Amino acid sequence: MDKKELQSKIADGYILVRVTFELVGSPKEHVEKGIKTYLENLKRDSRMIFVKEELGECEETEGKLWSTFAETEILIKNLDTFIWLSINFMPASIEVLEPENLSFKNRELQNWLNDLLARLHEVNVGVIALKSQKESLILGMNTLIRNAIILSLDKAKTAKDIGDKIGIDSKQLAPFLEAMIKEKKLVKKDNLYSKPK
Repeated sequence: MDKKELQSKIADGYILVRVTFELVGSPKEHVEKGIKTYLENLKRDSRMIFVKEELGECEETEGKLWSTFAETEILIKNLDTFIWLSINFMPASIEVLEPENLSFKNRELQNWLNDLLARLHEVNVGVIALKSQKESLILGMNTLIRNAIILSLDKAKTAKDIGDKIGIDSKQLAPFLEAMIKEKKLVKKDNLYSKPK
């Protein structure tokens, strides 16, 4: 698209924005394919015209994940579409290039803020659910470890022997063993742990 066409679209109400999308995941091939699919899906939306697009290299991050990005310049039909893109696709960054000034009605701002609040509420509900699941998993895992300790004690054993039997390092077992002694579910004598009689 040449500069004249670009300025004509902006004069017709389009907004020229620079948008950076990021994708993190694994394996590398999935991330590389994913960012391209992501952009192709956005390009199908008739309310947006992609002017420029540059894909970044897929690089390994901490935790054996892969990360890539796409820096784009997009002509977006109107502010509603711009806000929709921002809320629903949550790009890494957005920069409005043109026009210099944007105008909108207070009702539009109210609708955008309500959409944003609905999205934030959705995210908050998800975070609360994940926190609850995490707590349940920790409780379940702790119960499994305690039961495994008890079941491993067919005779008095050292922390290392218990750890070897159940597959957990003795240093990681130490808090469990100490807690179970306080609860009188284990007895410790001469570095040997056993069931109470």
